[in-house]
Amino acid sequence: MKKQHYGKLVYVSSGLSNHPGPNFISHGTSKGALNSFVKYIAQELGNQGITANVVSPGLVETDATASIPEECQLPTT
Repeated sequence: MKKQHYGKLVYVSSGLSNHPGPNFISHGTSKGALNSFVKYIAQELGNQGITANVVSPGLVETDATASIPEECQLPTT
Protein backbone atom coordinates (compact mmCIF):
# COMPACT_ATOMS: atom_id res chain seq x y z
CA MET A 1 0.00 0.00 0.00
CA LYS A 2 2.80 2.40 0.88
CA LYS A 3 4.61 1.60 -2.36
CA GLN A 4 1.55 2.33 -4.53
CA HIS A 5 0.44 5.31 -2.36
CA TYR A 6 -3.07 3.91 -2.16
CA GLY A 7 -5.01 1.53 0.03
CA LYS A 8 -8.14 1.08 2.07
CA LEU A 9 -8.20 -0.61 5.47
CA VAL A 10 -11.56 -1.59 6.94
CA TYR A 11 -11.88 -2.90 10.49
CA VAL A 12 -15.00 -4.42 12.09
CA SER A 13 -15.92 -3.06 15.51
CA SER A 14 -19.11 -3.05 17.57
CA GLY A 15 -21.52 -0.66 19.23
CA LEU A 16 -20.56 -2.38 22.47
CA SER A 17 -17.29 -0.43 22.36
CA ASN A 18 -19.22 2.70 23.36
CA HIS A 19 -22.30 1.26 25.06
CA PRO A 20 -21.45 -1.52 27.52
CA GLY A 21 -23.59 -4.64 27.56
CA PRO A 22 -23.77 -7.22 30.33
CA ASN A 23 -21.26 -10.08 30.03
CA PHE A 24 -19.45 -8.48 27.07
CA ILE A 25 -16.54 -6.83 28.93
CA SER A 26 -13.81 -8.50 26.86
CA HIS A 27 -15.60 -7.85 23.58
CA GLY A 28 -16.39 -4.20 24.34
CA THR A 29 -12.92 -3.46 25.68
CA SER A 30 -11.14 -5.01 22.70
CA LYS A 31 -13.38 -3.20 20.21
CA GLY A 32 -12.76 0.09 22.05
CA ALA A 33 -9.03 -0.50 21.69
CA LEU A 34 -9.52 -1.31 18.01
CA ASN A 35 -11.35 1.99 17.48
CA SER A 36 -8.44 3.88 19.02
CA PHE A 37 -5.88 1.88 17.01
CA VAL A 38 -7.62 2.74 13.73
CA LYS A 39 -7.50 6.46 14.54
CA TYR A 40 -3.73 6.19 14.91
CA ILE A 41 -3.40 4.15 11.72
CA ALA A 42 -5.46 6.74 9.82
CA GLN A 43 -3.31 9.56 11.17
CA GLU A 44 -0.02 7.84 10.35
CA LEU A 45 -0.93 6.49 6.92
CA GLY A 46 -3.43 9.05 5.61
CA ASN A 47 -0.76 11.29 4.09
CA GLN A 48 0.39 8.27 2.05
CA GLY A 49 -3.00 7.81 0.39
CA ILE A 50 -4.10 4.99 2.70
CA THR A 51 -7.46 5.29 4.43
CA ALA A 52 -8.50 3.42 7.58
CA ASN A 53 -12.13 3.07 8.63
CA VAL A 54 -14.16 1.23 11.24
CA VAL A 55 -17.51 -0.42 10.54
CA SER A 56 -19.73 -1.03 13.56
CA PRO A 57 -22.68 -3.23 12.61
CA GLY A 58 -25.71 -3.54 14.84
CA LEU A 59 -26.49 -6.47 17.07
CA VAL A 60 -26.68 -9.83 15.33
CA GLU A 61 -28.88 -12.39 17.01
CA THR A 62 -26.80 -15.44 17.96
CA ASP A 63 -26.62 -17.86 20.88
CA ALA A 64 -24.13 -15.45 22.51
CA THR A 65 -26.48 -12.46 22.31
CA ALA A 66 -29.76 -14.24 23.05
CA SER A 67 -29.44 -13.61 26.80
CA ILE A 68 -29.04 -9.82 26.54
CA PRO A 69 -32.12 -8.15 28.03
CA GLU A 70 -33.97 -5.97 25.53
CA GLU A 71 -33.45 -2.84 27.65
CA CYS A 72 -29.66 -3.32 27.39
CA GLN A 73 -29.61 -3.63 23.61
CA LEU A 74 -28.66 -0.73 21.40
CA PRO A 75 -31.34 0.84 19.23
CA THR A 76 -31.41 -0.54 15.68
CA THR A 77 -32.32 2.74 14.01
